[in-house]
Amino acid sequence: MLGLTLSLVALWLLGSSPVAVAVILALLGLCTMGMASSLQHRVVSLAGPGAALAQSLPASAANVGVATGAAVGGLAISGFGAPAAVAVGALIGVVAIPITMATGRLRPVLDRVAEPPSGARRE
Repeated sequence: MLGLTLSLVALWLLGSSPVAVAVILALLGLCTMGMASSLQHRVVSLAGPGAALAQSLPASAANVGVATGAAVGGLAISGFGAPAAVAVGALIGVVAIPITMATGRLRPVLDRVAEPPSGARRE
């Protein structure tokens, strides 16, 4: 998520240079495509017995993100021009970074089941 956000910030800052845009878009693609398989693995590993159903969640979330991003980006472009869409995308990325970091605290279902409740006596 950090690479994606930094790529968008760089694109906003250097968007007037065709060479810089080409390099940044390549980095943006690498960052984005690198997230897909790790996101899928993380969702399935956290789902426990519901892994088969959970496999559809990343694709559904991506579709919601594409639709929402297109709507918000379109509003930004119509109101402030093309660079605003990149700035809004970077802003969304900045908001998503702490959320992404917080999900690192999630543990798979089986790990949570194996842990006794706090304060429980062990015999």
